[in-house]
Amino acid sequence: MIALTATATPRVKQDIIEKLQLNQAHIYQASFNRPNLRYYVTPKRQTFTQTLDYIRQHSREAGIVYCQSRKTVEFVAAALQQEGIRCLPYHAGLADEVRKKNQETFIHEDVDVVVATVAFGMGIDKPNVRYVIHYEVPKSLEHYYQETGRAGRDGLPSECILFFSYGDKFAQERFIREKENETERQIAYAQLERMIEYAQSRLCRRILLLQYFAEEYTESNCASCDNCQITRETFDATIVTQKILSCIYRLEGRFGLAYTINVLTGSKAERILSNHHDQLSTYGIITDYTRPDLRMMMYELIQLGYLKQSDDQYAVVSLTHKSKAVLQGKEKVLLTKLEERIIGKETTENRDIDRELFNALRLLRKQLADESHVPPYIIFSDKSLQEMAMYFPQSIEQFSHMYGVGQEKLKKYGEIFIKEITKYCAEKDIQSVAKTNPHSFKKSKIEQPKTPTSFLTLQLFRAGKSVSQIAKERNLSEETIHRHLQQVYLSGGKVDIDKFVDRSKQKIILDIMAELGYHLLSPIKEKLGEQYSYFEISWMQAKLMKENSL
Repeated sequence: MIALTATATPRVKQDIIEKLQLNQAHIYQASFNRPNLRYYVTPKRQTFTQTLDYIRQHSREAGIVYCQSRKTVEFVAAALQQEGIRCLPYHAGLADEVRKKNQETFIHEDVDVVVATVAFGMGIDKPNVRYVIHYEVPKSLEHYYQETGRAGRDGLPSECILFFSYGDKFAQERFIREKENETERQIAYAQLERMIEYAQSRLCRRILLLQYFAEEYTESNCASCDNCQITRETFDATIVTQKILSCIYRLEGRFGLAYTINVLTGSKAERILSNHHDQLSTYGIITDYTRPDLRMMMYELIQLGYLKQSDDQYAVVSLTHKSKAVLQGKEKVLLTKLEERIIGKETTENRDIDRELFNALRLLRKQLADESHVPPYIIFSDKSLQEMAMYFPQSIEQFSHMYGVGQEKLKKYGEIFIKEITKYCAEKDIQSVAKTNPHSFKKSKIEQPKTPTSFLTLQLFRAGKSVSQIAKERNLSEETIHRHLQQVYLSGGKVDIDKFVDRSKQKIILDIMAELGYHLLSPIKEKLGEQYSYFEISWMQAKLMKENSL
């Protein structure tokens, strides 16, 4: 008899042994550590915008976005499609044949992204999922580990992004309260609590995950999670905390986060005016922080025990016994600095890959796979294509040394891929590189700059060239050039928006965005009409993203 499971905690493992009466069993357990996965937890601000930006930065790479409800899956999938992302939904509410077709479409690389619930099986047969995004916090660390495990099954570096806010925690707790069985409720609460501890912890993510499955990790720093890569700084938030606590005191602890933030920032919402809360001394008292910033600070104050939030459907915030000392100026409050964490760090492997050739080889692989009616990874894995795009093999001998190239594949596909690589190298004047030295390649005439592509665009722009001239010179689309400049602008670079959007148009676009929101461009474009381009609208979107700290 044999009993197998993918992610067994010590308690689950013991349950299996007892239930099946495996009293003299030999136990074999592989490591839970996935060294090629990088784990990042980042605060929610504008979750859809954050997700869209990440997917665009990883264009044409396969990814899964996990959501907790079918409704959210349908919304996110539709919104991504509207923004030009090739994606499909996947959840248990879809007809079996639709769900199966969507999965096959994903496996055959006819779409890049699947937005899914935890419906069993998604991504299990696809080795080259490069990222998994959790749009909301999962129910437990078991769920989280299983779902992130869909990434990087081919062993290549892959990223696991968790967007976190306490709002997700309270939403999960509402689902738990609906459980009729008290024991099940207690277990669910405990599992959720461990998940929240993981999300808000400043310790190594890998160590925390492995500890949960009772596995020891000997390194103190994994160098591949946000907590090991980034030192989180704090700042003295005593003054702003006193303002927040004072406002809640004057509201008598009868309102939720959003309402409190609206009062603090001077909103003219009808409900605030009718309640005469515009006459409070704390009305409009905070002008130096955005609403998303205040929300994050208030969640951290809840975590630190200075505030509490009711667990009913109203989720009102009120003071605690710890609040008094802060209000009286007897206690100092330190909060985490408000900054967007870096998601994903470019690796040496990725820098050495010629992305243009890699994409060309992916297209060739896709054509061959479609002709043979098989998934693309059956032809060659991503790792094989990456080596081809690092070493530029232009002979059968050189090609035979690439990862995953055996005699059968060499005979079947060698000449086809060599022809594509040779053609590319002739156009770019690139020589082949010995596989023993992956960092030695250079172009015979022009050294390849180790400079971000957006910076190269910026250099040309600052030299006085127009977007259309840069696009032509770099053999890129104008849309890509605009995106490069917007990336520079969002990262703090000096780019004058007035050069892209006339000031008279800026105000009109911003007014429409105030009405419709700025996450989705299509509804804004539809309302503005043909006189306004997507480029102009996207620049105003970038302006608001920067003002609202993304």
